[in-house]
Amino acid sequence: MKRVIKLVGVVLLQLLFFSVNAAQFKAVDIAHDKDYGYQVSDEFSRTKGTSERFEVRHGDCAGEDCWRDRQRYEVGITQPYSKDDHWYGWSFYLPNNFMIQPAGTAMGQAKLFDGPVMWMVLTKHTDYIQIASDNKEQKCNLIKIDDAVGNWTDIMIRANYSTSSKEPLDVWINGKNIGCNFQHPLITKAKLNNTKGYKKGNGNNIAFKYGIYQTF
Repeated sequence: MKRVIKLVGVVLLQLLFFSVNAAQFKAVDIAHDKDYGYQVSDEFSRTKGTSERFEVRHGDCAGEDCWRDRQRYEVGITQPYSKDDHWYGWSFYLPNNFMIQPAGTAMGQAKLFDGPVMWMVLTKHTDYIQIASDNKEQKCNLIKIDDAVGNWTDIMIRANYSTSSKEPLDVWINGKNIGCNFQHPLITKAKLNNTKGYKKGNGNNIAFKYGIYQTF
Protein backbone atom coordinates (compact mmCIF):
# COMPACT_ATOMS: atom_id res chain seq x y z
CA MET A 1 0.00 0.00 0.00
CA LYS A 2 1.42 3.36 -1.02
CA ARG A 3 1.85 5.87 1.79
CA VAL A 4 0.86 9.48 1.23
CA ILE A 5 2.49 10.75 4.44
CA LYS A 6 6.26 10.95 4.69
CA LEU A 7 7.48 8.17 6.96
CA VAL A 8 10.07 9.60 9.32
CA GLY A 9 10.81 6.51 11.34
CA VAL A 10 9.46 3.15 12.36
CA VAL A 11 11.07 1.10 15.10
CA LEU A 12 9.92 -2.24 16.43
CA LEU A 13 11.10 -3.03 19.92
CA GLN A 14 10.59 -5.99 22.18
CA LEU A 15 11.42 -5.68 25.84
CA LEU A 16 13.39 -8.81 26.69
CA PHE A 17 13.89 -8.15 30.39
CA PHE A 18 13.92 -5.40 32.95
CA SER A 19 14.09 -5.24 36.69
CA VAL A 20 10.40 -4.30 37.10
CA ASN A 21 7.08 -5.56 35.82
CA ALA A 22 6.76 -4.49 32.17
CA ALA A 23 3.05 -3.88 32.74
CA GLN A 24 4.03 -0.74 34.64
CA PHE A 25 5.39 0.94 31.50
CA LYS A 26 3.18 3.67 30.05
CA ALA A 27 3.35 6.30 27.33
CA VAL A 28 5.23 9.46 28.29
CA ASP A 29 3.13 12.63 28.64
CA ILE A 30 4.36 14.26 25.43
CA ALA A 31 4.05 11.24 23.14
CA HIS A 32 1.95 12.00 20.06
CA ASP A 33 -1.61 10.64 20.15
CA LYS A 34 -1.95 9.03 16.71
CA ASP A 35 -3.34 5.49 16.67
CA TYR A 36 -0.35 4.15 14.74
CA GLY A 37 2.16 5.49 17.29
CA TYR A 38 2.17 2.39 19.49
CA GLN A 39 0.86 -1.11 18.85
CA VAL A 40 1.42 -4.52 20.39
CA SER A 41 1.54 -7.34 17.86
CA ASP A 42 2.14 -11.09 17.82
CA GLU A 43 2.74 -11.17 14.05
CA PHE A 44 6.40 -10.15 14.22
CA SER A 45 8.66 -10.59 17.24
CA ARG A 46 12.21 -11.36 18.34
CA THR A 47 11.12 -14.57 20.05
CA LYS A 48 7.79 -16.28 20.41
CA GLY A 49 5.42 -13.76 21.90
CA THR A 50 4.64 -10.15 21.09
CA SER A 51 6.54 -7.07 20.02
CA GLU A 52 5.88 -3.39 20.53
CA ARG A 53 5.66 -1.34 17.34
CA PHE A 54 6.52 2.37 17.40
CA GLU A 55 5.94 4.79 14.53
CA VAL A 56 6.52 8.52 14.16
CA ARG A 57 5.65 10.52 11.06
CA HIS A 58 6.63 14.04 10.09
CA GLY A 59 4.90 16.54 12.38
CA ASP A 60 3.85 14.03 15.07
CA CYS A 61 4.37 16.03 18.23
CA ALA A 62 2.59 16.97 21.43
CA GLY A 63 3.06 19.51 24.20
CA GLU A 64 6.41 21.26 24.43
CA ASP A 65 7.89 19.02 21.73
CA CYS A 66 5.98 21.01 19.10
CA TRP A 67 7.82 24.28 19.79
CA ARG A 68 11.13 22.58 20.54
CA ASP A 69 11.31 20.84 17.13
CA ARG A 70 10.93 17.37 18.57
CA GLN A 71 8.59 14.44 18.07
CA ARG A 72 8.28 11.10 19.78
CA TYR A 73 6.40 8.08 20.92
CA GLU A 74 8.09 6.60 23.95
CA VAL A 75 6.97 4.43 26.81
CA GLY A 76 8.73 4.53 30.13
CA ILE A 77 8.85 4.03 33.85
CA THR A 78 10.47 5.86 36.77
CA GLN A 79 12.55 4.34 39.53
CA PRO A 80 14.15 5.83 42.64
CA TYR A 81 17.66 7.17 42.19
CA SER A 82 20.37 5.00 43.67
CA LYS A 83 24.12 4.60 43.32
CA ASP A 84 23.80 0.87 42.62
CA ASP A 85 24.09 -0.79 39.22
CA HIS A 86 20.97 -0.62 37.05
CA TRP A 87 20.44 -3.19 34.29
CA TYR A 88 18.45 -2.65 31.10
CA GLY A 89 17.83 -5.02 28.21
CA TRP A 90 15.70 -4.91 25.10
CA SER A 91 15.80 -5.71 21.38
CA PHE A 92 15.06 -3.38 18.51
CA TYR A 93 14.39 -3.91 14.84
CA LEU A 94 14.87 -1.25 12.17
CA PRO A 95 12.87 -2.01 9.00
CA ASN A 96 14.36 -1.52 5.56
CA ASN A 97 12.60 1.83 5.10
CA PHE A 98 14.05 3.31 8.29
CA MET A 99 15.18 6.87 7.55
CA ILE A 100 18.17 8.43 9.29
CA GLN A 101 17.46 11.92 10.57
CA PRO A 102 20.40 14.37 10.53
CA ALA A 103 19.64 15.80 13.96
CA GLY A 104 19.09 12.47 15.70
CA THR A 105 16.79 9.55 16.48
CA ALA A 106 16.90 8.03 19.95
CA MET A 107 15.67 4.51 20.73
CA GLY A 108 16.27 4.43 24.47
CA GLN A 109 17.38 6.77 27.24
CA ALA A 110 17.73 7.19 31.00
CA LYS A 111 17.60 10.58 32.69
CA LEU A 112 16.84 12.13 36.02
CA PHE A 113 13.39 13.61 36.48
CA ASP A 114 13.68 17.18 35.15
CA GLY A 115 17.42 16.59 34.94
CA PRO A 116 20.16 15.66 32.46
CA VAL A 117 20.29 12.62 30.20
CA MET A 118 22.62 10.06 31.76
CA TRP A 119 22.73 7.89 28.65
CA MET A 120 20.95 7.68 25.33
CA VAL A 121 20.99 5.14 22.49
CA LEU A 122 20.73 7.10 19.25
CA THR A 123 21.75 7.80 15.67
CA LYS A 124 23.22 11.25 15.03
CA HIS A 125 25.64 12.54 12.38
CA THR A 126 27.22 9.11 11.96
CA ASP A 127 26.81 5.73 10.30
CA TYR A 128 26.57 4.07 13.72
CA ILE A 129 24.00 3.62 16.43
CA GLN A 130 25.75 5.06 19.49
CA ILE A 131 25.35 5.41 23.20
CA ALA A 132 26.08 8.88 24.56
CA SER A 133 26.07 10.72 27.88
CA ASP A 134 25.58 14.43 28.54
CA ASN A 135 28.50 14.44 30.97
CA LYS A 136 31.73 15.22 29.10
CA GLU A 137 29.89 14.39 25.85
CA GLN A 138 31.02 10.79 26.15
CA LYS A 139 29.95 8.48 23.33
CA CYS A 140 30.65 5.05 21.94
CA ASN A 141 29.75 3.24 18.71
CA LEU A 142 27.44 0.26 19.22
CA ILE A 143 26.59 -1.12 15.78
CA LYS A 144 26.59 0.11 12.19
CA ILE A 145 23.17 1.27 11.09
CA ASP A 146 23.48 -0.82 7.92
CA ASP A 147 24.01 -3.92 10.06
CA ALA A 148 20.99 -3.11 12.25
CA VAL A 149 18.54 -2.42 9.42
CA GLY A 150 16.52 -5.53 8.63
CA ASN A 151 17.73 -7.39 11.72
CA TRP A 152 16.92 -7.68 15.40
CA THR A 153 19.61 -6.19 17.64
CA ASP A 154 19.86 -7.27 21.28
CA ILE A 155 21.20 -4.67 23.70
CA MET A 156 22.02 -4.95 27.38
CA ILE A 157 23.28 -2.06 29.51
CA ARG A 158 24.78 -1.92 32.98
CA ALA A 159 24.69 1.65 34.23
CA ASN A 160 25.97 2.96 37.54
CA TYR A 161 24.71 6.39 38.58
CA SER A 162 27.15 7.14 41.38
CA THR A 163 28.71 10.59 40.95
CA SER A 164 32.12 9.05 41.66
CA SER A 165 31.83 5.85 39.63
CA LYS A 166 34.99 4.87 37.76
CA GLU A 167 33.19 2.13 35.78
CA PRO A 168 29.83 3.73 35.02
CA LEU A 169 28.81 1.78 31.94
CA ASP A 170 29.04 -1.57 30.15
CA VAL A 171 27.18 -2.41 26.95
CA TRP A 172 26.58 -5.75 25.27
CA ILE A 173 25.37 -5.95 21.66
CA ASN A 174 24.04 -9.31 20.51
CA GLY A 175 25.67 -10.95 23.52
CA LYS A 176 29.11 -9.37 23.05
CA ASN A 177 30.62 -6.83 25.43
CA ILE A 178 31.79 -4.13 23.03
CA GLY A 179 34.21 -2.50 25.45
CA CYS A 180 32.32 0.77 25.74
CA ASN A 181 33.90 1.89 29.00
CA PHE A 182 33.24 5.55 29.78
CA GLN A 183 35.97 7.28 31.78
CA HIS A 184 33.70 9.74 33.60
CA PRO A 185 30.54 9.28 35.72
CA LEU A 186 27.17 9.45 33.97
CA ILE A 187 26.06 12.23 36.33
CA THR A 188 28.03 14.83 38.28
CA LYS A 189 27.30 15.82 41.86
CA ALA A 190 26.63 19.40 40.77
CA LYS A 191 24.02 18.38 38.19
CA LEU A 192 22.46 15.92 40.58
CA ASN A 193 22.05 18.64 43.19
CA ASN A 194 20.55 21.02 40.61
CA THR A 195 17.75 18.74 39.43
CA LYS A 196 14.25 19.79 40.36
CA GLY A 197 13.54 16.28 41.59
CA TYR A 198 16.39 16.46 44.08
CA LYS A 199 15.34 19.88 45.37
CA LYS A 200 11.78 18.70 45.87
CA GLY A 201 12.99 15.63 47.70
CA ASN A 202 10.96 13.24 45.56
CA GLY A 203 13.63 10.57 45.32
CA ASN A 204 15.52 11.78 42.24
CA ASN A 205 13.45 9.50 40.07
CA ILE A 206 15.25 7.94 37.13
CA ALA A 207 13.13 7.87 33.99
CA PHE A 208 13.90 5.01 31.59
CA LYS A 209 12.20 5.43 28.21
CA TYR A 210 12.34 3.56 24.92
CA GLY A 211 10.64 3.95 21.54
CA ILE A 212 11.27 6.77 19.04
CA TYR A 213 12.43 10.25 20.00
CA GLN A 214 13.54 12.60 17.22
CA THR A 215 15.05 16.07 17.20
CA PHE A 216 15.55 18.46 14.29
